[in-house]
Amino acid sequence: FLDTAVKRYSSGMYVRLAFAVAAHLEPEILVVDEVLAVGDAEFQKKCLGKMKDVASSGRTILFVSHNMAAIQNLCSKAIYLNKGRLELMGEREQVISSYLRSTADVNSIDLADRKDRGGNGAFRFVSFSLKDEQGHQLSSLQSGKPGKLCIDIKKDSNHPVLRNIHIAMGIDDEMGQRITNLNNETTGILFPEMNSQNGTVEISIPRLPLRHGLYSFTLYGTVNNEVADWISNAGTFHVEHGDFFGTGKLLPDGQGNFYIDHTFKLV
Repeated sequence: FLDTAVKRYSSGMYVRLAFAVAAHLEPEILVVDEVLAVGDAEFQKKCLGKMKDVASSGRTILFVSHNMAAIQNLCSKAIYLNKGRLELMGEREQVISSYLRSTADVNSIDLADRKDRGGNGAFRFVSFSLKDEQGHQLSSLQSGKPGKLCIDIKKDSNHPVLRNIHIAMGIDDEMGQRITNLNNETTGILFPEMNSQNGTVEISIPRLPLRHGLYSFTLYGTVNNEVADWISNAGTFHVEHGDFFGTGKLLPDGQGNFYIDHTFKLV
């Protein structure tokens, strides 16, 4: 592509070129704005490696991103901006915690009142709750215990019957990294149609593998392969410590998000 006009480049190719030029000019201050949002995994890995090299050489990097894991991996200091105003500046962990708390406050808005949503409105997500096996309301889930993630939906009155319904919930960790996706099509449980005005989708987890912490989620639903409702960062839920293995031992902090059923054997 060396002889191709830059205007013919894709957005990913354009960002690759721009980053390469900026990084290899050896500037005193390198400003990188959401460069990891574009490009494949190999390019992102190269970017992080190059930025670490620049930082270790004594120069300054201003790294702008919503990717908390990348900020944690790359930065020593952080600045939290909210609508163009400085909220906090200081140590990385302190600033990340403040930012995550603020997003949790936003996510506490009732789903029915959320305006930042997509889809044609064939149905809407209206509320979310946690329940135990008997259907009793919970304030949080517990590692190793059964639980239900319950999503109330409301059908648009202009749609008498909804057919071929697909519901998905993407779950993110405290750093905003997607750690799993729960959806009915993957499990082979199909919803051919919905006639009633209101319904509840129950996602049952027989033995919760998530470790202690705060998790956020995105809700996504389609009807006949058309997006009906889509809410990013729809809400949060908390998972309490639990004795997953029945040994009284917990997963050490910083050692992953999941408990995995396994055994050891010395032969």
